[in-house]
Amino acid sequence: MKGFITICCVLCISACAATGPVYTPAPTPAAADALVYIYRPGGFALGARDAYFYVDDVNVADLSAEGYTWFHLPAGEYTMRQKWPLDVTLGKKTLELRVRWLPGRMYFYRLDTSVRVPYIEWRLAEVPSDVAMTQIRNCKLQPAFGIEKLLEQSSRKCATCS
Repeated sequence: MKGFITICCVLCISACAATGPVYTPAPTPAAADALVYIYRPGGFALGARDAYFYVDDVNVADLSAEGYTWFHLPAGEYTMRQKWPLDVTLGKKTLELRVRWLPGRMYFYRLDTSVRVPYIEWRLAEVPSDVAMTQIRNCKLQPAFGIEKLLEQSSRKCATCS
């Protein structure tokens, strides 16, 4: 049993890097849309685990260490969440940001992880573009998904507003 716990701890804190093409700028969004980047610099803490990202409860990206993604969304207010696989937090800790994205603007969000013995900590925060551009350039693209579902969900929500 002690060996099993040790193996689980090593898996949770060891690093595995993302695969995919190295950072290239995303296409310019349509006039009414915002461009959103989420990235995860490399790090030892939780490096072997993918981080899951949600916008309005729709899973839009799973990022490995050194991974990034981007997507266009209509300007508006959203709830962005980051979760880990169930075995990491037992479903008890979700990071959440209320965001307001403006048309034609670009936003960067970084997930940081660190070890502070005996704890593993993580933080999701918006980052100024000049800082993000120096950090994201070595990250590898992990394409976003679920955007169509999010757009459909948003259009249904707007249809009930009128």
